[in-house]
Amino acid sequence: MLRMMNNDALIHHSCSMINIKSLDVDRYRQEAIAQHNIYRAQCKAGDLQKNATLDQIAQNWCEQLAATNQFNHSGTIEYGENSYKKTPFDFNNDSGATPVITWFSEKPKYTVTDPTNALHFTQVVWRSTKFFGLGVCNAPTGGVIFVANYYPRGNYKDQFAQNVLC
Repeated sequence: MLRMMNNDALIHHSCSMINIKSLDVDRYRQEAIAQHNIYRAQCKAGDLQKNATLDQIAQNWCEQLAATNQFNHSGTIEYGENSYKKTPFDFNNDSGATPVITWFSEKPKYTVTDPTNALHFTQVVWRSTKFFGLGVCNAPTGGVIFVANYYPRGNYKDQFAQNVLC
């Protein structure tokens, strides 16, 4: 059963109702890159530039995650990747900045000698990363999935001191 109501689809699934919102992906992309660049300025890294190819790669992976009801990294080594899933997603208060704020919140866990507990944070502020793309899609059980891609990727062993400057 599928009914349209104010750009929202109510889907009957396993005897429960899941609210799937229409997503303004372009707005979320703008909000996400703006939040990245605020944090990058604090960490002496240049602004990221939006990249349509990375947007499409991220969107494809996001949709694959939703289609398979999984949540994991793509496994690529060609570009960096952060992912985020929020259920429920508060469409009135959450934005494209929400996952970036969450990733950056790992900053207190970061040390140059053991960065493993802050790898989302370090990718956000990785100085040599120049390009950014974002995929956004509805999670099959409600909420929203975000996948961010970065090029060149960050989090190279022995390069944290020169790339994470905050």
